[in-house]
Amino acid sequence: MKKSPTNIKKITTEIFIKIAMIVLPLLLVVGILIDSAYKYEIEKSKKNILGEISNKTEIFEKTVQSLFQEVFQDVYIIENANEFEDFMQNQSYQKRIEARRLFERYMGNKRDYLQLRFIGIDGKEVIRVDRLNDQVIVVPDEKLQQKKDRSYFANCINSKKEGIYISNLDLNIEFGKIIEPYVPVIRFSKAVKDKTGNIIGVVVINYDGQKFINSFKDYLRDNRNFVELFLTDNEGYYLSNEDSDKNFGFMFEGKSSDYTVKKEIPELWNEIIKNSEKTVEIKDRIFYFKKLMPTFKDSVYFEDTDYYWNIITTIKEQNIPKMFSEQFLFKKNMKFYILFTLFLLSSIIITILHLKKKESDQLYLTKMILGHVEEAVLITDHKRNILDLNKGFTKMTGYSREEALNLNTKIFSYDKSHPKLYMKIKEQLEKGRDWKGELWLRKKDGSKYPALLTINNIINPKNKKTDYYVSVIKDLSREKEKEAEIEYLLTHNSKTNLPNEFMFYSFIDEEIKKENEFGVLYVKLKKIDDLEMKYNEEYLSIIYEEVIAKLRGLAGDDGNIAHISKDVFIVIFKFSEDKYFINRSLTELSSRLKSTIKIRDKDINIEFDFGAVFFPEHGNSPKELLRKAMFSVKALKYYPDRSFLIYQNSLEKKIQRELDIEEHLPLAIKNNELEVYFQPQVNSEKDMLIGAEALLRWNSKSLGSVSPAEFIPIAESIGVINKLGMWVVKEVARQTKFLGLDKHKDIKISINLSATDFKNEFLVEEITYILEIYGLDFSQFEIELTEGVLVDDYDYVKPKLDEFQMNGISVAIDDFGTGFSSMTHLKKLNFDKIKIDRTFIKDYPKSDSGSIAEIITYLAKRLDINVIAEGAETKEQVEFLRGIGCSNIQGYYYSKPLSASDFKEYIDTYFLNKEQI
Repeated sequence: MKKSPTNIKKITTEIFIKIAMIVLPLLLVVGILIDSAYKYEIEKSKKNILGEISNKTEIFEKTVQSLFQEVFQDVYIIENANEFEDFMQNQSYQKRIEARRLFERYMGNKRDYLQLRFIGIDGKEVIRVDRLNDQVIVVPDEKLQQKKDRSYFANCINSKKEGIYISNLDLNIEFGKIIEPYVPVIRFSKAVKDKTGNIIGVVVINYDGQKFINSFKDYLRDNRNFVELFLTDNEGYYLSNEDSDKNFGFMFEGKSSDYTVKKEIPELWNEIIKNSEKTVEIKDRIFYFKKLMPTFKDSVYFEDTDYYWNIITTIKEQNIPKMFSEQFLFKKNMKFYILFTLFLLSSIIITILHLKKKESDQLYLTKMILGHVEEAVLITDHKRNILDLNKGFTKMTGYSREEALNLNTKIFSYDKSHPKLYMKIKEQLEKGRDWKGELWLRKKDGSKYPALLTINNIINPKNKKTDYYVSVIKDLSREKEKEAEIEYLLTHNSKTNLPNEFMFYSFIDEEIKKENEFGVLYVKLKKIDDLEMKYNEEYLSIIYEEVIAKLRGLAGDDGNIAHISKDVFIVIFKFSEDKYFINRSLTELSSRLKSTIKIRDKDINIEFDFGAVFFPEHGNSPKELLRKAMFSVKALKYYPDRSFLIYQNSLEKKIQRELDIEEHLPLAIKNNELEVYFQPQVNSEKDMLIGAEALLRWNSKSLGSVSPAEFIPIAESIGVINKLGMWVVKEVARQTKFLGLDKHKDIKISINLSATDFKNEFLVEEITYILEIYGLDFSQFEIELTEGVLVDDYDYVKPKLDEFQMNGISVAIDDFGTGFSSMTHLKKLNFDKIKIDRTFIKDYPKSDSGSIAEIITYLAKRLDINVIAEGAETKEQVEFLRGIGCSNIQGYYYSKPLSASDFKEYIDTYFLNKEQI
């Protein structure tokens, strides 16, 4: 029935009255609550900031104690050094030269020291070694100065206290003038006595005060955009101030001497005098100060007995929301948005509830909705009699509407096909709950199809009993076929349809469980690249068929053949005869494999190398058997007259490069011979730099360039992979800070981890600790692991992946599609990103249609996982990837892997171009 204008106006007026009576008071209450919450968050944030500053101040205080203690030890070491003691007993020219060399060596190892001196009892410098521009310089005799009037000398000579004297932090003075540019310095001095106890001079170390100040700044560097830092002495003079003209005012005359906390902020100075640590609010600023008064067990004295440093930080209260901009309530105009959203939602809800009381054409709307839903929808009453259905149901099942309405839900018949599942569904529905799950259903013609069934329980709000069931059925036939196809591609070689390496491992495991003797043959097709260049795909397919046929002769009915790469086949064969006959069989196979293949009047000569191992003689795991078979093939280069070898322990000894790498790798890690390169990752749609993968490079002085493919497996075998992995993480963190990448958090840095790394119980803690030390955001980093890690170490990997993600570090699966992982792993592990292996990109479009890359991209999108492709080198490949929905690309088309300096130049150019745009 059509509503009249009068009725519409009446309904509208009723709605406005309800909004005024309910929503406006609600907005007032919520507004007050928001204001209270805002003030609470301000106080909470204030406490967090001050607490963090206080903690860092304590750490800095301990660092100063440790630093000074180290200097004290150096003073004692110099005093007791043989060369210096000899010079004290006999101050001859030769002994003086030896003592000066001692000072020179010591200064060479101590980069934080500006001067090391010995001053005679008369106050004249006897030996002096300076550091200028990071060069150690021995001061000639004619430039040695008289220091008798300096306090650090007079305190040691005249005081009855024995020990080390520490001067105030001031500026270096030479020949009575302050050195320019200004050089802050702290002097540590100690009187030196002869055997009779008489003072004969003073040893003085000038410590670089600027490094002390820089250390102070570094410890409290967070939030520097909003937090101001000051370091003062006990008189309130500035030692570190953003305005450098105010520093060390006590050493100058005139206006500079007026720059003190005491004169500029007297209220704060009054609190500093009375307290050692306190938070003070003055006008719109919050000040936190702490007195730094190092204490020592040894006999150590400051030049001024009441000397101390004040660490002062200040924040404008209005900047606190800016410092915590991620806080929900601190976002701009958030109160307005909350109240407006609440008003809008409340008004909508009130309108809907009001209109529900009025007339509505609910049945018409329901039929319209059902008619436009692709899935099958079925509505039944509480006795499961069918009340209504949509066209999707008739299309999916083959039943007409009339046929379905005269039946009950027994047409599903899952009570017979899935009796246990049926009882579980029945139990859930009787409890008033919904149910969702996969099962097999039948069509009218009796054929089965996989389906996702969702049964929604519609409960009457008055009596709390079920009135209706709404069932939604989705046909999963296409998805299941796609998954089966992907599963097959992941476990079989795409060129020969033979099992790949992953399947090979399962074959070996099965044979090992049977505990029968068997052999593994590693067959490597020689000059495969030449064959690929010379012949087309049709010829290569025939060659592969011929090779497989010959290998089947050895494998027999009980054996298996796997194709693990384009030029490597694996044969599992059984034997019952002794090793002599096996050797003969392998010799015959070698002759057969060397034969010429005739294809369309062309004689194609193919040759192989192969190595054999036997279970259990040569190993009891798939990896070990494959490794030793591969070593046998590698060792053939030492036997040019042979085409196959049976594994012997002596074979590995001949692989000298591997041994050389094993010998040099630990030293390379220790001596920082390794280097981290970065390969950019680009979003091809937006032409935007989105990340970079950290890649390890080793250019050895003795071995030359060593590929990661060579030294990574060796690092794992000799037990240094964890140390290498942590070195890489530290170097990546350092470079991220050095290159300024931490200022661009949208650039994700990827770090590769090995299977062995995941066996480290504290892997996540160590990595997050390193990132924390460098003050980096965890979410800027991504962990990459290969598919092989999942197969071999699933139980180690899963908990650590979860822990990485809980800490904000994303996880990517590298080299995806090379044949190791399965659908099971992809479902169980919550990956953030899939990286398509370059194998599926590099030959496009010449000899590869790109179908596997397309399938992997489809799979990633179905699983709601980000995807990136590596290895794109041409514009055609980039456009293909973009066309299939893979916009994120890493490859030589955009950039080769770059050293840190080249990468810095790359990102500087990138951001410069971006600014110009």
